[in-house]
Amino acid sequence: MSEQVSEELRGRMRRDWDERAVTNPRWFIASSVEGGEAEFHASGVQDVAFFFSGLEDLLTPKTDVLDLGCGLGRMDRVIAPRVRSLVGVDVSPEMIRQAQARLADQSNVRFLAVSGSDFQGVEPASLDLVFSHIVLQHVPREVAASYLRDALRVLRPGGDFVFQVPEPVGTLPPDPPASDTFGMRYYREAEICELAESMGYVWKGAARYFVADGTPPFTQLRIHLRTRSP
Repeated sequence: MSEQVSEELRGRMRRDWDERAVTNPRWFIASSVEGGEAEFHASGVQDVAFFFSGLEDLLTPKTDVLDLGCGLGRMDRVIAPRVRSLVGVDVSPEMIRQAQARLADQSNVRFLAVSGSDFQGVEPASLDLVFSHIVLQHVPREVAASYLRDALRVLRPGGDFVFQVPEPVGTLPPDPPASDTFGMRYYREAEICELAESMGYVWKGAARYFVADGTPPFTQLRIHLRTRSP
């Protein structure tokens, strides 16, 4: 899995997600949610509980957190009161602008527009946890690999990276073209394990949740990695 991400691809992701942030950001973030702000927030509460099931001890008053692909800060509003600090990053400056407005009342949260392949602007070894939910499934593999690599820079020794990708049931579907910044990319656990361990991560495990109404049906694969301690 190459980590070379072109400026053309980064620019395309930025433009596409800026447009989605203007036209219908809530749908592109959580397409199954209907209704207004109350329903959108409730979906964040539900997804935080789902995503961190069994890993609740990662969210503590001493934890510094980064949300990769924060969108409008849907999950961040739920997580922020439980941690010391949170930085939400997104490739879309327009998503970041709206997230800043939505969470202006959260004093321990900041938002940062990033390049689309790394965490430029985040200090090295400044975080205990990086997480990402329903984000990496939409980006080309070289982008996912680049983020995985740069998370090693921003995490402290013994820090955690928890993220979700879809795993196929049966044959691995082909990836959409790189020009498609929303289509699903599917992964096998062994592929991610091999890549992560080659970068120097410690494999902590994977959890699976079957999605029966997917097209085609698939499994949500939640990966838990840890950086090595000194």
